[in-house]
Amino acid sequence: MGSSTWLRRFFQASSTSPVARKRRPQLTNAAKVRLLLQPLEDRVTPAIASLSSGVLTINFASTGTSVEVVTATNDGTNIVLTGDVTGSTSIPVATVTAIAATDSGGSTAQTLFFAGSQAYLLTGGLSSVGIDTVTFGNGLAATGGASIAVSAGVISLPNPASDLSTTGTGTITLSAKNGITLGSGASLTASNQTIALNADNDGDGTGMLNVVSTGTLASGSGTISISAGDVDLNGTISTTGSVTFAPSQAGRPINLGTNAAGALGLTDAELDRITAGTIEIGSTTSGTITVSATITSTNKRSDSGFSR
Repeated sequence: MGSSTWLRRFFQASSTSPVARKRRPQLTNAAKVRLLLQPLEDRVTPAIASLSSGVLTINFASTGTSVEVVTATNDGTNIVLTGDVTGSTSIPVATVTAIAATDSGGSTAQTLFFAGSQAYLLTGGLSSVGIDTVTFGNGLAATGGASIAVSAGVISLPNPASDLSTTGTGTITLSAKNGITLGSGASLTASNQTIALNADNDGDGTGMLNVVSTGTLASGSGTISISAGDVDLNGTISTTGSVTFAPSQAGRPINLGTNAAGALGLTDAELDRITAGTIEIGSTTSGTITVSATITSTNKRSDSGFSR
């Protein structure tokens, strides 16, 4: 058979018996949009760090539930920022007078961790608002009358290096949605000024103040005010001024003597860990106060008393 005859028959057979081709499924417009968005959904927008007039600002920018973690480490020479952060990430300690952590993104999974071999000394103090979890793995002192103010989901001082302190007219204000914890050896110290703790700032009754054994709160002659769903006090509280306890949830009952479920409970042992001029328990919005066990006054001053 000649080559021309063979080719002619091949093309004739191909034209009469076409090979079936599989067609790709067509995507709807909605599916195309989903494909375009999917790679972006879990992308973390890094926090932005900047230094201006001595203030180190760390602005958390992630949205939704994206995890955004920033660690600040003070090595005595520089404050180094690592993790999900960009911008000014290594700043000489001597140039930083204050730290401000902000939340422009609104993510519910942000963490700011303070670490390092040297304590932070800030003449302009610390302000942190909106970060979901703030952990002080290292000491921080606001000096010269500056204050420390932190509002977060959870606030933790986990170890003996976790010391927050102020001098002069500086105050300490910690406000959390889901609890405040002072670990073993951790401390809050204000020089004759107010320490204000709110462990349940959304008022749902679940936020708890937990002070582990050897954890301390001390304010000289300043007031120490505590608002929480409940309190677990194994450390100590001391002031020559007043200590106040109030349930964070309106109508929540108070039980003196027993840690009862659904109430702000203070046992006799916990109350004995408080040295104060006056202990005030309850508020105009708290529920019924029940005294369920004998309450002594081991560490109270002779002129101290309980009041509501």
